[in-house]
Amino acid sequence: DDNFKIRLIEIRKALAERTTVEYYIDGSFTSNFPTSADAQDTNLIHTNIGAAFCINNEPSLSAQANLSQWPSSTRSELVAIFMVLLTSSIDAKVKIYTDSQSTIQMINNQYNKSGRKLLKQTNSLILFKINILLQEKKMDLKLVKVKRHSGDKMNEIADKLTKSASSSSNYFNNRFNYSNRTVRFFPVYKNIPIEYNLRKFIKTLMNTKVAAEWSQLKTNEKKLPKLIVWNITWNLIHKYKGFNCISVKKHWYLIFIIKLFAKILPIGFILIQRKSDIYKDFVCRRCNDNKKEDLYHFIICKANKEIWSKIRKKIQDDLIHTILKLNNQQKSTDIDIYKKLNKILGIHHNSREFTDFCILALKAKINNNLFNLAKQLFEFTETKNTIFMVTLLDSFIIHFKELIWLPRCTATIVWEKANNIERKDKLSKSENMEHYFKSSHQQTILKARKTTIGK
Repeated sequence: DDNFKIRLIEIRKALAERTTVEYYIDGSFTSNFPTSADAQDTNLIHTNIGAAFCINNEPSLSAQANLSQWPSSTRSELVAIFMVLLTSSIDAKVKIYTDSQSTIQMINNQYNKSGRKLLKQTNSLILFKINILLQEKKMDLKLVKVKRHSGDKMNEIADKLTKSASSSSNYFNNRFNYSNRTVRFFPVYKNIPIEYNLRKFIKTLMNTKVAAEWSQLKTNEKKLPKLIVWNITWNLIHKYKGFNCISVKKHWYLIFIIKLFAKILPIGFILIQRKSDIYKDFVCRRCNDNKKEDLYHFIICKANKEIWSKIRKKIQDDLIHTILKLNNQQKSTDIDIYKKLNKILGIHHNSREFTDFCILALKAKINNNLFNLAKQLFEFTETKNTIFMVTLLDSFIIHFKELIWLPRCTATIVWEKANNIERKDKLSKSENMEHYFKSSHQQTILKARKTTIGK
C-alpha cells in the first residue's frame, strides 16, 4: 500500500540520525461470527488482524497495518517487528518491548537456521525477511518482555493502535521479492506465499479437495449443509480416530459412525441397490408389516417401539453427569436437568422433538436449532455446548447400535442363511477376484512351507 510505504519512510527519515531507538509493538488477532442476515452460519468465522508500533515516549511516530492471510496472533507481532526494522537506521541499537513471549522465542531461535528448516516452520517468509534486515543493516536487536495490561503507558498506546489497525486502510501484503544463499525460492499457491509447513499445507489442500468433491455428491442434500453444525460431527469422529482408537471395539464403532454419516450402512434399501438379485424380497426382519427397511423405518418399526423408550432414558441418564460437570455445580437437581432435556428430546419417545432428533442423529448430525436450544437451556459457552452435543450424539449412536442395529443384524443373518445367501454372494466381482487371488497366494505359500518341512 502506497500510503503505508510513505508513512514508514517518514518515520525512517525522522530516526535517521539516531543510533539507539526504543519501540513498543503489539499485534491483535480477533475472531467473530458474521452478523449480516444472509451470513448466519456458525461454521464460518471472520478474523481481524492488525499490527502496530510506536516510538517510546513519542506516540506521534507510530504506524499500523491491516493484515490478511495465515491469521495468528504471533504473525501480527512478527509483522510489527518487521515494520520496526524497516524504519531503523543501519548499525542502530534497537530495543523492542512486546508482550508476546512466543514471538521473542521465535526470533531468538532463527539464528544460523538452514533454508530447509526455515521453510518448515509457520510464518517462514516474514521470519526470513526479518533475518535479512538484521544481517544487512547490522542492527543490534534486543527484545524485552512486558506484562500485558500492567499499566505501561506506551504499551497501552501500542495496544490501542493495533486494535484500530484492523479497520485501517494500510494493508501489509507479504510477497517473496528477495532471495539469498539461504533461500533461493519460495513456494506459493495462487500467488500467495505458503507461510506454513509445506507438507502439512499440501495434506490439508488435498483433504479439502476430497471433502469438496464429497460434498457435491448427489447423496448429500443441497440445502441441508447450512443447517448442520458440522463441528459436532467432526468432533465425534475425532473422538475415536487416530491415537484415540485404542481397541478393536472402538475401531468398529468408528466405522459404524462413518457409515451412518456417509449413508452406506447396509440397511434394506442399500442392500437392494447393491445386490437386487439376492435382496429383491428383503423387508424388515423384525416386524410383520412387510415394510421396506430404511433409516426412518427404524424409528416407526413396531419391534422397536419399547426399545426407543429405553434408548431415550439411557441417553438422559448418560447426560446427567456431563451436564453437572460442564456447569461446575451440584445445585441443579436431576429433576431440573431432566425437564430441560425433555425440551430437547421431547417428553416421550413418540414426541416430535425426539423423532426429529433421531432422524438427524441416524445420519450422525446435529442441526443449528438443537445446538442453540441446548446452549440457551443450560447456559453453556460455545465450547461447552459442543462437548455436550457430541456426548448426546455419541450416546444415541452407542445405544442405537447395541439395542436396535445388532439385533437387526442377527435377524438379517438368519434370513440370509434361510435363503442360502453366503458371504461370497454378497461380494462384488472385484472383491471376489481379490479374495480368489488372496486364497490362491496363501495356498501356494502353505505348499511351499510343507515342501520345506518335508525336506
